Amino acid sequence: MSSLKSYISHLTSTLYPASEANLIEYTIPDKPKSKHQKYRLTEKGKDFKKEPETHVDYD
Repeated sequence: MSSLKSYISHLTSTLYPASEANLIEYTIPDKPKSKHQKYRLTEKGKDFKKEPETHVDYD
């Protein structure tokens, strides 16, 4: 149960906000439920990774 709680916490605190800010995207956008689904950085995400202190607002 602890690992499920940790997974849900990770989704809500990290992945959802990053996705909403267009910092990450699915590797297979046409099949969001695929068991092979992963995330990758968008160009905006790559820029953010280079200089995170200059990006106070994600929009």
